[in-house]
Amino acid sequence: MAWQYPHFMAIAWLFRRQYAEAGFQMTTTVEPSGRSAAIQSVAGMIALAGCLVGLVYLIAGSSTIAMALMVALVLSITYPMTAAAVRFWQSRDDMTARKLLRASLLQLPASLLLLTIAALVWGQ
Repeated sequence: MAWQYPHFMAIAWLFRRQYAEAGFQMTTTVEPSGRSAAIQSVAGMIALAGCLVGLVYLIAGSSTIAMALMVALVLSITYPMTAAAVRFWQSRDDMTARKLLRASLLQLPASLLLLTIAALVWGQ
């Protein structure tokens, strides 16, 4: 799922020295400023929000009220990780990467819970 990009880029940033010492060609070792990793993190969050909205649409159908509620829920549960990805983009350091990693660990269960609720409440 798209949440893996920000999750993995945060890990790649935090352990970039170890990856470089081991000879791994990671985004954070090839491009050490972290700019590419940060851009991939933000793009992953945009993709995740789009995927969740699309999945909710498939589950809930075209009910306008259901879609409005679910889009609001998608945006609210993806906001913390999106904000963390944007902060990592703005300031690429270990602290912002660690916050992004923590946010990613909460994002996956939140997304799965959202989809489960959508299936139970609006599933056809």
